[in-house]
Amino acid sequence: MNLEGWAKDAMFSPYPEGSRDKYAVIAPEAPDNSAIIPCHRYLMKFSNPRYPAQFWSEIIAAEIGCEIGVPVPPCFYSLDPATGTPGSLSEWFFGDAIEAATAFTAGPIIADPHDIPDVPESAPTTHSLYVAGSAYMARHIKDYDLKTGKQHNLRSISVLMKRFGQIWPHDHWPHWAKVLTFDAIIGNTDRHQDNWGILWRSDEAGKLAPRFSPAFDNGTSLLHEIMEERLDRFADSEAVERYIKRGRHHMKWNVDDVKSAGHIEMIESIIKDRPALIETIAATINVDWGQVFERVAVLRDVASPVPLTQARLEAILSVVARRVEILKSVISI
Repeated sequence: MNLEGWAKDAMFSPYPEGSRDKYAVIAPEAPDNSAIIPCHRYLMKFSNPRYPAQFWSEIIAAEIGCEIGVPVPPCFYSLDPATGTPGSLSEWFFGDAIEAATAFTAGPIIADPHDIPDVPESAPTTHSLYVAGSAYMARHIKDYDLKTGKQHNLRSISVLMKRFGQIWPHDHWPHWAKVLTFDAIIGNTDRHQDNWGILWRSDEAGKLAPRFSPAFDNGTSLLHEIMEERLDRFADSEAVERYIKRGRHHMKWNVDDVKSAGHIEMIESIIKDRPALIETIAATINVDWGQVFERVAVLRDVASPVPLTQARLEAILSVVARRVEILKSVISI
């Protein structure tokens, strides 16, 4: 993606949150790429200096999410026009340019939303008001550690799902089942309290409705931390098994759990607690993975100062394929 002619967005440049350098840009009125939304905000993100190929994980994760039906912001390969540094360019997941033309109806109100402290007083009608998950975690959990998120857990998020269901009769559990299955597939370890949030929007009658954000910021995944010279070890099936077994979500199942949940363990817990979600999880997993991998493999042909090497591509796809096999065995129990 060529960012020549794109304007930097002073409000989010540099972007104040996260461990990686990033800045926001506004697409031109007539972008070269038809997949780019004119005049919409995008986030340009670079690799952690220790892991120069990390931006590829962000891009590949978006490709996988799109193919398996998980809500993920589109993500493009791009170069910083001033330095030539490669990075990932992610579509901002809310704003007038992508929401204003979409008809929105909040639906029947079950309870007065302003009797519930988690609900804002108002929200726009043309686009969404975004509230980060950290705001809710800090409100619901005493002495919540916003730096480490060590109390971050799915049970507390489920309380939010229930409260929001009191306002707008919508089941948010399938969304989380999809997102956490996606995280298990890509090995994402960073779905912390600021990597999800709530999108609030009002309809023309002023009625509010909450929606959980798409799965954004997915770069801490897909072997991003493995250096090129160590990728060959993933040709060994036992090494792949050990690597997958070590994988953990950022969040716990319960706030009092000693450790965060393992990637596969979290999916097992969801199925045990809510067996009906097995259909949602199965639909996320049971896709044409050959087609998914073909879509990802195209990225190998992108000319870049930090290319997606054949060794990295093969290692990533090998680990993903094995995670999918394990998840399929879980949902067949």
